[in-house]
Amino acid sequence: MHQKSIVKKKGFTLIELVVILAILSLLAAMASIYASNILQKSKDRVDISNVSYLNSATRVYRVETGNWPDQATDLVSDYIDSIPVSPTGGSYEYDGVDHEFSYVEP
Repeated sequence: MHQKSIVKKKGFTLIELVVILAILSLLAAMASIYASNILQKSKDRVDISNVSYLNSATRVYRVETGNWPDQATDLVSDYIDSIPVSPTGGSYEYDGVDHEFSYVEP
């Protein structure tokens, strides 16, 4: 009589590998979406911070000179190094009437 020996192979089947790759792909996609949201929020916060910084420099200019600046470039060199560049592509505009900077979307 012959006895058949059952040989068990070690390893993963093709289906198992495809399922694992699908799960890893899904997790990577979710992580990239989360990371892009965090990046956008941080850029928005930089814009808010820059407007606050520029408005503070405007007030210091007013206190030291007794006048409001006529334009944003009046602040450069004595009160700020340069007008910051928005990371979101917008710009910071100075309103000579209200004497305030504001963010303008692209």
